Amino acid sequence: MDLFTVIIMKKILFITYYFPPAVGAGVQRPMTLVKNLMQFGVEPIVITVNPDVASYQGTDEGLLREIPARIRVYRTNTNEHYKYYKRFVKKSVPTAGFANESHPSFLQKVARFIRGNFYFPDPRKGWFDFAVAQAEKIIKEENIDIVYTTSPPQSTHLIGLELKRKLGVKWICDLTDPWTDIYYFKKLYHLPFALRMNKRMELDVLEQADQLITCSKNFRELFLKKSTKIKSENFEILYVGYDADHFTNRKSAPSEKSLTITYTGTIADSYNPVAFLRAVKRLADQNIAPLQLRFVGMASDGINDLIKANGLGSLTEFTGMVSHSESINYLMKSTALLLIVPQNENNEGIIPGKIFEYFASQKPILALANPNGDVAELIAENQRGKSFDHAEEDAIYLYLTALAHAWNTNSNLDLNTIDLSRYESRHQAKLLSDAVMKLTK
Repeated sequence: MDLFTVIIMKKILFITYYFPPAVGAGVQRPMTLVKNLMQFGVEPIVITVNPDVASYQGTDEGLLREIPARIRVYRTNTNEHYKYYKRFVKKSVPTAGFANESHPSFLQKVARFIRGNFYFPDPRKGWFDFAVAQAEKIIKEENIDIVYTTSPPQSTHLIGLELKRKLGVKWICDLTDPWTDIYYFKKLYHLPFALRMNKRMELDVLEQADQLITCSKNFRELFLKKSTKIKSENFEILYVGYDADHFTNRKSAPSEKSLTITYTGTIADSYNPVAFLRAVKRLADQNIAPLQLRFVGMASDGINDLIKANGLGSLTEFTGMVSHSESINYLMKSTALLLIVPQNENNEGIIPGKIFEYFASQKPILALANPNGDVAELIAENQRGKSFDHAEEDAIYLYLTALAHAWNTNSNLDLNTIDLSRYESRHQAKLLSDAVMKLTK
């Protein structure tokens, strides 16, 4: 980096709970943005949680290599309320959407009630004081005038709100998920006062951020309806995107022994793959082509039960949690990919971050998604496969049958390469850098 670059580089304070070596969907967006921002004249200085005390579902040390050595990362302490959950329930921390709690016990329901009514907006708010203290120190020492916060958890945005109120910095708030409209919100058994507090916090964040960002058109519209004080021109859409570096020199090698359909990430009962599984069973009974289902990541007990109930246990592989690199390897070894949007209220705007890595793998996608949602639009627009309503068993069966016949002719069903550069993480970083420059004019 030459002297001229150092002089013109704009610093921002980048605050994120999830950051390497944490694993999961929440880490991909901050990781890839930090990796690419300096190409566009923005130097992120990161505040995150010390992984030794954070409530992560797991870690992947390999992800640390994704962060350039020149990026300064400050890891703080936190007061993790989930440690009490582990003592009380005697089980691990709930995964996204309570995927590991298909049939919650009485104690788990009590824990959800406590979480919903005593730890709003979420139990990770114990990071607030530590993050604010570290942020104030860095802002003063580095003369920083712009702060970026990203969720999950939503309590991260309260840190940005506090810094704006206290120090007068400009604040970019990146809401990757809905707040009071998120699909599992009702599972927290909020009492009226807690519901009011959550809505008040949400509104404070939406109305006071200088720049709002979210990851889909429908989420943007959902948030804009919350208040007339939100300016639509200050509300941008950034996709999670995919890192092109992760697909460089990776060869597609689908199995020649079976038509392998892979799902990566967390899958909970609310994803409702019943019609899909029935369609797969019908195809298996027709014996058109040998089949394999593969689930890479966290699958709920309820999903496992559904697979067995549909007689697909012998055709299904569960890998459990794997590294991000291994997850991409599984994509490249697959024939086709399964994508599911949870079948819940306000699911039109849910775009699972994995969709962009699915795109980059060039595999045909079978998606269970709201036909009026962003996922269905993206898949159709980019000709990356086909989307179905969750209950369209016959249509899903016909699509699977077509894939099976095509597989018998050629076991590699990879799609034609198209220009996907607008979904690359570098492009998303460029959009964020534009927002930074706009705020600092």
